[in-house]
Amino acid sequence: MRLLSVLAAAAVLLAFCSLSRSKSIKVAAFNIQIFGQSKYRKPGVVPILVKIVRRYDLVFIQEIRDKSETVIFNFVRAVNSAEGRAAFAVHVSRRLGRTSSKEQYAYMYRTDAIRIDAVSVANGFINNFERPPYVALVTVLNQNRGCSSFSFLAIGAHIKPGRVHVVNELNSMVKVYEAAQRHFRMDRALLMGDFNAGCGYLSKTNYRHLKLTTDRRFKWLINQDSTVAKSWCAYDRFVAAGGLEEYVSGRPSVYYFNTTMGLSRQQAKKVSDHFPIELVLDDSLRNRKRSRPAVGNAGVTVAEGYAII
Repeated sequence: MRLLSVLAAAAVLLAFCSLSRSKSIKVAAFNIQIFGQSKYRKPGVVPILVKIVRRYDLVFIQEIRDKSETVIFNFVRAVNSAEGRAAFAVHVSRRLGRTSSKEQYAYMYRTDAIRIDAVSVANGFINNFERPPYVALVTVLNQNRGCSSFSFLAIGAHIKPGRVHVVNELNSMVKVYEAAQRHFRMDRALLMGDFNAGCGYLSKTNYRHLKLTTDRRFKWLINQDSTVAKSWCAYDRFVAAGGLEEYVSGRPSVYYFNTTMGLSRQQAKKVSDHFPIELVLDDSLRNRKRSRPAVGNAGVTVAEGYAII
């Protein structure tokens, strides 16, 4: 009888979740140039960054350079203070880099919209990158508590500038995706970040021959100037895999915060030399083919130091 009661309760919850409204989320990738103590203390910078991040449900932040490893947590507190509640949480990588210049990655997310079930640096590919990608298993929560909408892999990276480096590291992103796909048993993925995929770092010829371009599993979603400088360079990119492109609502774009906030180019440069890129993921079609969910990882935060992929 007890088993029947449990099964009946599970059936009711499943039916309740299936009738719930679908969920859409806004995702961004933002290279906050040299985000450390010095930048954090610059007058007027943090309020602008707070306004930017509050636009999103999930933000992949790059170029955190802070030996004390406190700036990102102070920033989360600043954002939550503006929200008036503990709306955002964060997962942060260890300091990464094969030279003396070290950076951290971070995923900031709204806890009422997103659940991050596992995170890991792609340690198995540490020799392929200056800073190996940061992988997160992301579950989008439904409008009703306790119900999930869909899941996907976030694979974020800050690709090392340089013609050879960009080609080699972007080609290696395919291997990182495949390893994460096997480990988490999840096909859907969003590869994102400052890929330095433009101007002098990536020619049109090299772009056309990238594994990430020729492999039909991957769909490049944005090709738009994302730099504060006057030059036109589409450095920051979203690349979808495993059918995640079907969840993209509208056209991914660059958020030119200088225009919306009435800032001069020089004022914007104090914040970063990059603008964030953004897109909306929407699970409005219930009959979409769903990837197999991750088994054994739900609700578990994997210590990023372990070479799980």
